[in-house]
Amino acid sequence: MPDDFKDYTPGLDSPANDIIPVTPSDSTDLDPPARSLLVSVSGTIRVTTYAGNVRDIPASLAAAGATVQCRIKRVHATGTTATIYALI
Repeated sequence: MPDDFKDYTPGLDSPANDIIPVTPSDSTDLDPPARSLLVSVSGTIRVTTYAGNVRDIPASLAAAGATVQCRIKRVHATGTTATIYALI
């Protein structure tokens, strides 16, 4: 099937190009940074945002099926109980 959008330049408001499982780490950044996170199993998430701030996302906002709409550099192992995927 042809890709009607192959000549378009993707922007931050464009759909993600891929989805990858995230293994939380206290020392390793996501490569590339995520456009957003998709929660598959509810829990808390500790992240470092693209702006460099460490934030805790409570389980009430990180329910299964939720999307965290923020660019993320790192998902920390400490403080993260959710199972998530990175949209890149």
